[in-house]
Order: sequence, then C-alpha cells, then structure tokens
Amino acid sequence: MFSEKFDLLMNITKTRNNVLAHAVSLDASHVSRLRRGGRALPKNKGFLEAMSRFLARQIATDTQRSLVCEALGAAGWPADEESAAQLLYDWLSSDEASNASVAHILRRFSSPSGLDPAALRSVPLSGDRSPYYYGPEGKRQAVLRFLAAVSDAPAPQMLLLFSEEDMAWLLEDAVFAKKWATLLIGALLRGNRVRIIHTVSRNIGEMLEAVARWIPVYMTNMIEPYYYPKPRDGVFQRTLFLAPETAAVVSTSVGQDAHGMLHFFVEDPAALAALTRDFNNYLALCRPLMRIFGSDNADSFWAHYHEFEAVEAETIVLRPGLSVLTMPDQVLESMSARAKGSLLPAMHKSGQAALRRITAWHRFTELLTLPTEEQLAGGQIPLPLSGPLRAPRLRYTREEYRLHLLNVLSLMERHENYRALIWSGDIPGLFLCGKAGAGSDAGVRRLA
Repeated sequence: MFSEKFDLLMNITKTRNNVLAHAVSLDASHVSRLRRGGRALPKNKGFLEAMSRFLARQIATDTQRSLVCEALGAAGWPADEESAAQLLYDWLSSDEASNASVAHILRRFSSPSGLDPAALRSVPLSGDRSPYYYGPEGKRQAVLRFLAAVSDAPAPQMLLLFSEEDMAWLLEDAVFAKKWATLLIGALLRGNRVRIIHTVSRNIGEMLEAVARWIPVYMTNMIEPYYYPKPRDGVFQRTLFLAPETAAVVSTSVGQDAHGMLHFFVEDPAALAALTRDFNNYLALCRPLMRIFGSDNADSFWAHYHEFEAVEAETIVLRPGLSVLTMPDQVLESMSARAKGSLLPAMHKSGQAALRRITAWHRFTELLTLPTEEQLAGGQIPLPLSGPLRAPRLRYTREEYRLHLLNVLSLMERHENYRALIWSGDIPGLFLCGKAGAGSDAGVRRLA
C-alpha cells in the first residue's frame, strides 16, 4: 500500500510533512493525507518524481540505506542519486507490499542477523589502560572501553546507566556514535540488559536526540527506562555507567561545562559494589519512564491501560479520531454487531465509568482529529485502535459518525470538566494520554 511505504520512508529519513511539502510544492495537509492513507495516489503522479528525488537525498547514512534496502528487497543502494530516486519512484508506484514495517525494522535489532558480526569485532579501541580520562574525548574513550569490557565479560549482567551531563560527547561525533551503537547492541545480543535513568530536564532537542538513539533498544524489550520526577538544581552534573561485575565510568561536572573534566574508569570490586548501592539508592526515588507494547502482548497493554485509565486526575488525551468512551450506546450496538468478539463493549463500559469519576473532580480534555473529506464522502471513517480492539478494519458509517459527534457535543454541555478540542496537527497513528501526577506508567504505542 502506497501510504505504508511512503510513511516508512518519511520515518526512516525523519522528514517532516511541511518540509517535504515545501520541497515538492505540495500542501502539507495533502502530504499528511497521503501518509495516513486518507488520499489515494492519483493516476497523475507528477509530484512523485520530485518526492522520490527529495527522499533519495535524505537517505545519507549506512543505517538508512540498509533499512530502505530491506524494505524494498533491494540487494544494495545505488551509488548515484538519479538511480536511487528512480528506485524509490518505481517502488512507491508499484502495488507490491513493503517487505518491512517500521515495527519490523526496529524488532530486528533484537536479532543477531540484524548486525554484521564482523562489525562487532572490528570497532577500533584505544589501548590506554589509565583509570583517568579528561574532557569529552576522554569520556568517549572511557565509554568505548567500558562497552568492550562488558562484551568480553564471562557472563551477561544488568548495566546501570545514568547521565545528566551535556550530551555533546555522544551527539557531536558521528563516528563515535556509530562505534557506541555497535558495541552497545553487541553487548545486548550477548545477553546483557540495561537499566537506565533518563534526565527529563534536558532541552527538547537533546530529548528528541536521546529518544531517537534509544528507540531501537527500547523495541527489543532489553531496556528498563526510568526518570527522577522532581526538579534538580542543575549545579552539579553526574554520569555513572556501571556494569556491577566488570567496570564503571564515573564523572562529575559543574553546570554543563565538561571541558577538561575528570572521568574515572573503575574496576575494583569493592568500589563497584559501592557504586551499585549508590545507583540503586537513586533508582528507588525514580519512576518508570515508559513501557513498550506490541501486537504480541496486546492483552497486557489493555490491562495496563485500564489501570492507568482508572487514575482519578486531570487528564489530557491526543488521539486520531473519536474515542470509544464517548461513543453513544446506539453507535456501540451497531458497530459491535459488525465486529463480533471485539473489545468494544468492555472498553466502552470501563471508559465511560472512568470518565464519570474523573470529570466529577478533574478536567478531562480530548484533542481530536477529524476525518478527511474523502473519508466522509465515502462513508468509510476508520475507528481508531481497531486492530488492538480486535475489530480490524472496522469503519463508521456517516450516520454513526454524526451521532458520535453529537454525543461529544452533548457531553461538553452536560459536564463542565469535559472538553473536546479539534487538533489540526499531524499525528499519524499516534495515541498519547497524560495524567497529572501519575508518572509515565501508561504505555505509548503506535496504532495498528
């Protein structure tokens, strides 16, 4: 399907809808609908050539080329831009299904076949065995030595990671970042796991960079992410990378100035035991940052979601379309009749009960997206979360959707704490829910 292939390329190249739209002289909303499947690929595909050329130029790293070749089923990436653009054009124009979804590509990081074993053995390391390293370059050398020691350890272990220092040491050197990723994934493939405390007080750019670098590992379920929920003064910044049975890298800096700062490489067993206690004492003050759910554990996702849904606190939800919890009984009955065995009735019952409890004392805000003109005209309006709800490809009729919208308006009139706002941004396949003071115990998942 064109929309799936197009969305995959946009994700791999990290291209925003408005950036592509400007480059190929299209409206950003048109790009958004093409990406969501809300608009079919027209017979006159003149813009597709320009789109293919633009996307081909964005595929600049070895990782991107590898992912795209896997999706296309291509043996290799063309050396010249014109051939690469033609390859993308032919693939996007064809009716052939994609060989790989985003989820599949991420999951392959948990398999040894997703990495070249030779690459794991060929990462060059400094021969320096000093316990002291200095500045950002010293930290890079210490971290590579740490990951190499973990990979060479006789038995796998839980790696304990925490850093609130400036991330420039990781982000500013692309060659180092590749070595870091190769060694980390290699350590995980040998059975090691990661428990990491993220710093959520970073600026948004650093946060997005950090998430982008950790997503492949998150999707393997090899990592436990946490965060400290209270503000910190930010005067002293600390890093602790610890393999309790092997080694640790420890450093402290003032503010965000890491120039010339001292980093310790620790191997003494007694010191490692003390650092492990130190980390665990801090971990006891932290909360889970996120949990990852996929189609293979949807039941676990819903059980966890119900637990989060029941928390009575101010709530804000961003979702594509309308929610099951605001669906009127008449629409529930007619749609459930077309989806025997679905979770619609159970989700509707629990959702409405939670909504009543929450709005009795707290504000409940939904940011909703509306269907495209084509979907309305065709009477084929998708139900969000239809896959996880065990109602695949279930659609509203025009009348069902009209009744649901009227019920949303009625709820706003009857409950002053319930608000529904129209969201005009692009949220392809994304469902976000946040509750005041409830931490990050809810799963965030891409909709099937």
